[in-house]
Amino acid sequence: MFGLKRFWGKAEGLASGGFWIVEILPYRYRASQIIRESSGKRLSVNQIERFSAFDELKSFCRRFLLIGDQPIILSLGSETAATVYTSQQLIRHQPAVAITEPELEGLVSQLLWRFLSARSRLDFSISQLHLRQVVVDGHRVTNPIGLSGEKIDFSFSWTAVRSSFLSEVRNFLPLEKVALVAEAGPLWVNVIANSVNPPQPFLLIPIYYDSAPVFIKQSREIKYLRTLSWGEKNLTSVLFGRLGITAGSARQIIKAYCQEEVSIFLKRKIADFWKKDLQVFRRSIEGILRKEKINRVFFWPFSFFPHQLVRFQRRAVTIEVVDNKLVTQDLGYKLKFKSGLGNFPDNLPAVMAAIEASTLSLDSLLNKIARRRVHWQKPDRN
Repeated sequence: MFGLKRFWGKAEGLASGGFWIVEILPYRYRASQIIRESSGKRLSVNQIERFSAFDELKSFCRRFLLIGDQPIILSLGSETAATVYTSQQLIRHQPAVAITEPELEGLVSQLLWRFLSARSRLDFSISQLHLRQVVVDGHRVTNPIGLSGEKIDFSFSWTAVRSSFLSEVRNFLPLEKVALVAEAGPLWVNVIANSVNPPQPFLLIPIYYDSAPVFIKQSREIKYLRTLSWGEKNLTSVLFGRLGITAGSARQIIKAYCQEEVSIFLKRKIADFWKKDLQVFRRSIEGILRKEKINRVFFWPFSFFPHQLVRFQRRAVTIEVVDNKLVTQDLGYKLKFKSGLGNFPDNLPAVMAAIEASTLSLDSLLNKIARRRVHWQKPDRN
């Protein structure tokens, strides 16, 4: 494995200025340039490049992202990366003694080893560790050095990437510019969680073409659960079979249905076509809701999706759909899209990644220590 230290690039660019978000997700390959103003919650989406194939994205990255000094955010699918948000408590043996930097470094090392020893996967390599919050004896602190206390609670996130994929990324991205790499789903959940008031557990289910991964926010933990074999293809295939139309025409019908641009008669007919497939989808989700004891679901369709037809047997379940309003109204960000790009919902994943990256204190002492510990945990191998 190559040196993990090179996965930590120019963190200062994330607080303000521009950066690139490279998305490598199921049936989705994109590179977006977003500018964040230093004052206020203002994001400008200046460029969005969409690609129909992974090779096209790689070619773009080699041509344009090797030059310039803007940091890169790498947003990956659950098949190539795993990001977990969680917390751990460590007990100090000498609580009356002030915490020093060497002791703090030792605590971070202990935290990393304790967590990874229970979750190691041979085909994944730890790539980044972010310390997000430290609480000393119940008091949240920015820097624990110089303070005394017995119980230290660390809230953190770590990302591991499939080793074979890391080798491939090395061929088309300048790794020294990658300031943040994350599994997209947990990253989105963390941003969405800031809009949920009061805080409560929920599921996030992005709906891709032929799959729907399920992510959970529960207490202070965020993680991937499983992937449902269900997606937009289920809806278009039914219309293709029943009406004998093309996939493109089927998507137009789905769009018209969701925007209530069809007659009542046709609306009922289409809903009847989809009934069986939506029941399969609903029952899969209900099993997860029962097991996890959760009553809130966020759907995130990457195209149009008739969420109003998903009726859970448990009436207490709240269904919400992720859209730009979550960012602009619930989180209070101002979005500006360059002329021609359009304020489309499928641009939101890049915006979410930008929000997450801009809120991280990557240049803090805590995260500098975290970078050192991750680097030392795995020796360089070229």
